Amino acid sequence: MRFARMVAAATLVLWWHPPASQAQTQDEFFDDTVVHDIFLRMNPADWQRLKDHYLENTYYPVEFRWRNVLVEDVGIRSRGISSRSPVKPGFNVDFNRFEEKQEFLGMTTLKLDNNVTDASMIRERVTMLMFKRLGLPALREAHARVYLNNAYLGCFTIVENPNKNFLRRWFNDDDGYLYEYKFVPQYRFEYLGSDPGKYSPLPFQPETHESNPNPAPLEAMIRTMNQASDAEFQSKMAEFLDLKLFLAHLAVEVFLSEGDGILGENGMANFYLYRFTGKNLHQFIAWDKDSVMGEIDRQVLKNTEKNVLIRRTLAVPQLRSYFLETILKLAALAGGPDGWLAREVAKEYNQIREAVRSDNIKPCTEDVTKPCALDRSNQLFEQSIAYVKAFANGRSAFVLRDVANAGFELSSAGPRLADRGALNAATNVVGGAIAPGSYVSVYGERLDGTAQITPKPLGPGVSVWMNGFPAPLAYVSAGIVNVVAPWELVPGTIPVTAIVDGSISNTITADVAAYSPGVFAITHADYSAVTAGNPATGGEVLLLFANGLGPVTVDMTTGRGAPGGPFAETKEKPKVTFAGLDGEVQFSGLVPGVLALYQINVQLPASVPAGTDTPVIVSIGGQSAPPSPIATR
Repeated sequence: MRFARMVAAATLVLWWHPPASQAQTQDEFFDDTVVHDIFLRMNPADWQRLKDHYLENTYYPVEFRWRNVLVEDVGIRSRGISSRSPVKPGFNVDFNRFEEKQEFLGMTTLKLDNNVTDASMIRERVTMLMFKRLGLPALREAHARVYLNNAYLGCFTIVENPNKNFLRRWFNDDDGYLYEYKFVPQYRFEYLGSDPGKYSPLPFQPETHESNPNPAPLEAMIRTMNQASDAEFQSKMAEFLDLKLFLAHLAVEVFLSEGDGILGENGMANFYLYRFTGKNLHQFIAWDKDSVMGEIDRQVLKNTEKNVLIRRTLAVPQLRSYFLETILKLAALAGGPDGWLAREVAKEYNQIREAVRSDNIKPCTEDVTKPCALDRSNQLFEQSIAYVKAFANGRSAFVLRDVANAGFELSSAGPRLADRGALNAATNVVGGAIAPGSYVSVYGERLDGTAQITPKPLGPGVSVWMNGFPAPLAYVSAGIVNVVAPWELVPGTIPVTAIVDGSISNTITADVAAYSPGVFAITHADYSAVTAGNPATGGEVLLLFANGLGPVTVDMTTGRGAPGGPFAETKEKPKVTFAGLDGEVQFSGLVPGVLALYQINVQLPASVPAGTDTPVIVSIGGQSAPPSPIATR
């Protein structure tokens, strides 16, 4: 290794650990459930030169270690535009810069984002998850503590580069033409003339086929954007862009109030464009989203008239409707207060808080070229997180109002939910609450799709979204969809929306409570039904199959059946009465292997009176189910 002797021996104390026996993978490296540790070792003189010349793109050799994977002679350089900092540089990491064909877990490059222009340090990662939830190409990202020569550099975001590895994974195609769009002030897809050289290598910088970027299709696409007649615009552009996919990409930026993207205030910025092998067809890829979640009340059509492509696309009525409907889908996927987006923000904050607050060299966002006092930088971090949380809680409600103000109306042929139509499936009480982990009947019209599959908001199938969380399907018909209320729900009033074959329904509200008991069925211990001809007898044990009995002793995952051991027992023991007499509850918990069905084993009082309609009432958490009459003797 070319610089090993130049690093002080003391740095070896923390640097080397015995290698672990298990192999490591890209999926593990981008595992966003943990904060990773990355160790860099570098000639101190090179490190000083990188900081002194942070505006330059000079690569320096380093050792790169993550877990038991050590790669030598890796190239790093300072990166970014507004985020370039001599205090906390961001890094382009190039594993084969000095060693041809060298890779790290199958990757040749990645980015370590210093997050200096986003005090919250989570906007980028949250945005990529939103793209992924809509089914659009999204970079893998995770947070990491980065150390250089054992000195803590701070909390960074590991960002996958949109390179051939990324293209293969998303498109199963990596031999096409990939371009990074480089910012040009006030440029918004205006036609620059017939010379292809005016489009690449700038502003569309080639990332593949660098020596032969073949910009002629770019020139043809932008000429068509500008010169095709209104009548032919959509059909002519189909050769170059899937306009619906483009609008879906744009909708994510709009929903997240991106001020530095395709609709940037000063012109387009921060995207890649990929042209598929042997075609003129292109697709947008999101990039560098640390400026999202700006104005909570940013209007969804702001600046759309300024951009040639967007103005002409939205002039097509059905495409305008598709764009606004996709924004509504994003509101359904994000949820409101305590919804998916708010919970994701809180999760990431809690995950990185210690790593961020212990970083004593991070600059202030007001001037990334100067160090910031620790108290001040941590204050900016907490303030930014508070704003992002407010955005996550309030953006969907604003978007729903703003889309309505834009004159959008749902198609009368699309799905529709009945007002207050999300009910406890065991009680069907209108106006009653639903509980997490319980069956819910959602009533409406035209709810049956072509396929009952996992949620794909842009494709075929049926999905129901409760405060941004997809509710697992149990039954689908035109007038009713039975789902399981996600375990992530918390008490309060939540939005409920259905998406059927890509069309969105109206949004209704439902009340969530920790407990909402109801009884589906009551059987003898041998599972035979309790009937007038086979009545329950005092002293015998009955099985009650119930709904909405609340939290259990096992951490449940939405969409997975209850475990067979240890049993998922209810945290609170229910009370079961027969004609006012207390039964003895022997077990209360979820049925193993089933998504959401509770079972209560209860012994009838010996003195239970005979009758054909003896009322059985289950109570838990201060709530009681409607009486369930059974025959007794």
